[in-house]
Amino acid sequence: FLSGLVVLAALIIVAVGLWEGFGFYKILVAAVAVAVAAIPEGLPAAIAVILAVSSKDIFKNEGLVKKLLAAETLGSVSVLLADKTGTLTEGRMKLERIISKLNSERVLMAVALANEAILERGPQGTIVRGEATDQAKLEAFLEKGFNLKRILETLPRINFLPFDSERKFMASFHGTGTASGGRTRVFVSGAPEVILERSTDFPKKEEILVEFENLAKGGFRVIAAAEEELSLSAAEISKKNEEELAGLVRHLTFLGLAVIRDPIRKEVKETVREVREAGIKIIMFTGDHRLTAVTVGAELGFRTGEKNIMEGKELDKISDEELIGRVEGVEIFARVDPKHKMRITKAWKARGEAVAVTGDGINDAPALKYADIGIALNSGTDVTKEAADLVLVENSLATISKAIRFGRTAFDNIRKVTIFLLSGSFSEIILVLGALLLKVPLPLTAAQILWMNLIEDGLPNFALAFEGGEEGIMKRKPFRRSEPILDQKGKALAFAFGIVTDLVLLVLFVLFLKFSDLSLEYLRTF
Repeated sequence: FLSGLVVLAALIIVAVGLWEGFGFYKILVAAVAVAVAAIPEGLPAAIAVILAVSSKDIFKNEGLVKKLLAAETLGSVSVLLADKTGTLTEGRMKLERIISKLNSERVLMAVALANEAILERGPQGTIVRGEATDQAKLEAFLEKGFNLKRILETLPRINFLPFDSERKFMASFHGTGTASGGRTRVFVSGAPEVILERSTDFPKKEEILVEFENLAKGGFRVIAAAEEELSLSAAEISKKNEEELAGLVRHLTFLGLAVIRDPIRKEVKETVREVREAGIKIIMFTGDHRLTAVTVGAELGFRTGEKNIMEGKELDKISDEELIGRVEGVEIFARVDPKHKMRITKAWKARGEAVAVTGDGINDAPALKYADIGIALNSGTDVTKEAADLVLVENSLATISKAIRFGRTAFDNIRKVTIFLLSGSFSEIILVLGALLLKVPLPLTAAQILWMNLIEDGLPNFALAFEGGEEGIMKRKPFRRSEPILDQKGKALAFAFGIVTDLVLLVLFVLFLKFSDLSLEYLRTF
């Protein structure tokens, strides 16, 4: 747009100058200088500075922006899809108690072995690394004085079935005899309803399910533990793939429940309110049971009516088109996995929204990549962080809210710099064209035009890059991704100021030229 105007203005200047009898070289130099001045060369540099300043401010508030452009895109976020664990809750899970009719130590052993967390030796001793739930299970086992290394020497692991969001359980296979003979012992942990379904010798399933639902209503995460003995040898088990291993886990002995608590972050309730005031729709994701999600959601102010909650199994039954129609009313998604997260992201984007998605697992990476802003938790995998635009140093919704605030500030500052530069960009065009039409000498030389454009406008231009956020910036609706930087108000401001200023200058120049004895060179400096 600007380039077209500038080329047209330069051609008009050359044509009018030649018509008025100015020398071709002189008028060409003036036209080129005006063209150079009218294009705001400082704008790309100013935008880079604004984005860098915004990124630095976000980093000071525990967020790491991986791509500069994301610092501005954050300001347009209109839908935030947030994981419950780690973002809304502390993500520091603790196993509070064991519920077992048999032996609580057997439950602890099962959840410690059917576990993807690892022990790592550090300068301050042995620490547990892994996903928050797995960490809690293994830490509780170790706190009771058990020695994992010694148990693995007695029951060597021969194969492992990792947790899968569709299976909703994991299993660890251990040999109890020689490699060629003996039997295999399987330890399993996972969703209570799935483990109970595969437990064949447990008559009180209904009783346990009621217990589980009561705990879920209390906001607890509940993990079931079970075991099984297989007649297969270690050699046979070691050759099985994941699908075959999952098929073997079907006659379990139910051991009990591990009750885990993940407290809600203190600042989250206030942050949820702030995000909503900013016109952003916040959606909660969780792999937890529906009742746990409802309890946590209600405490944080999410709507918990039947139409406001959807489970993963419901998502599987509807088409993408149906989801686009229904997604607007849903605020809580329970028992969802990464593929559901991708579908929900697509549905919101199909509605024309700018979507931010949080995640920490490897399977979350596609959704983070597809979203307008992918947000990885610090506790997440390297793959997730690689796919993200923003990495949370502090896994908190408050960090995201602050990042959005700085994103909005960045957009405002880009708009301010653009209006400031454009208000002066056409000054030289009006001055030069006006002088040609009035048949008076040019008020500016080419060198003066470039001096003003590159030197005089430089410092005010960069000063605007450091402007703080406007009052009430988080109480207005997010700007649309398609919204132009130079909107109608911006154009009116830029051109109105430019035209008024230049007409005053042109009149002063002509008056001084005709009614004073000052030299042309002296007047040009004015």
